[in-house]
Amino acid sequence: MPLTLSLSLLLCALLAGDVPATPDPPTPAARAAGAALALVPGVLVPGGGHWMIGDRAGARKMLALKGAGLAVFALGFAPILYSNASDRVMHGAYPVVVGGFGLFAVTTLMDLTGAVFSGQPPGAPATTVPDVELASHWMRVDDPHFAYDHFWHTGAVARFLGLRARGDFFHAPADGNTRVRGELAWRFVGPVTARAGEPARDGSFLELSASFARHAFVAEGFTVLTPEALVLGRLDLRRVHPSLTGAFAEFGVGWGVERTAFDGVTAKPDLAQNLLVEVAYGLYLGQQETGGEPGRGGELKFYYSHRHDDWAGGLQGVLGYFGASGRYFFSRHWGVEALAERGSGTRVMLGAVFRY
Repeated sequence: MPLTLSLSLLLCALLAGDVPATPDPPTPAARAAGAALALVPGVLVPGGGHWMIGDRAGARKMLALKGAGLAVFALGFAPILYSNASDRVMHGAYPVVVGGFGLFAVTTLMDLTGAVFSGQPPGAPATTVPDVELASHWMRVDDPHFAYDHFWHTGAVARFLGLRARGDFFHAPADGNTRVRGELAWRFVGPVTARAGEPARDGSFLELSASFARHAFVAEGFTVLTPEALVLGRLDLRRVHPSLTGAFAEFGVGWGVERTAFDGVTAKPDLAQNLLVEVAYGLYLGQQETGGEPGRGGELKFYYSHRHDDWAGGLQGVLGYFGASGRYFFSRHWGVEALAERGSGTRVMLGAVFRY
């Protein structure tokens, strides 16, 4: 996975980079025209949104990033094509393919964001994170393969300096379907708890997580155990160009194993490998900090996950699922959270979050 390592090193370099100077804000008419150019021809012709608002430097960066995305995609796809999709090649090449296509797609959203919000960012990131978060959600899963539908979820997050521990419990009262998941993560770069000292420069981070889940399909008579590890990075895009202040992008890659045991069967459990690749683009909403204290604000995120074993499953063929999630805090302690995902099934989630 040398190219994936190179992308990780590039992310680290960007995290350490300086923020360019901010150009003059464009007029409302230029913003509207830029948004139109970014959406219609911008899918294929990069940089039109920034060009229309008079940001030539931004347009050149969009062109370079979209070209880099195509190049990375081609580098990953070529060995898959010439090996006839050999299993020995697929697992190493797919993170490169998804990363390249993700960069290509994210650049279109960056061009749109720059045209619409340049000089007027939608929000700002939090530079510290709370010590404790508690959440409770209603969730509905519409999956043609299983009978469950409504779930209740409760979760908790505890942080100490750069260490994060998370626990989640999902339960479907109608048929007893239950998932329990625990996760430990260490954040190498980015916002950590306030007691760690100086706040972070922005919302960019790099972290490594390990998790273990037990999912009991009571009505169907089998249980799935899933250990996995993931490296996830977020980059505040103002480090790429000032017109992108208030936006961020994420990329994650990891590996997992599924162990499926069937009730009343003495044969060895089935084992399967999971390739974990995630690409996301998001916006900060509101001022998440006021005078060093948590404020009113949150974030909105659109993402693609390559995994096929989650609630939403995978789309037809090799594709995973697409989703959108958001959270917003109305006070220092209380907020709301929502999520929607679509793969072979559909998952929606809505609930409340408490932070301290």
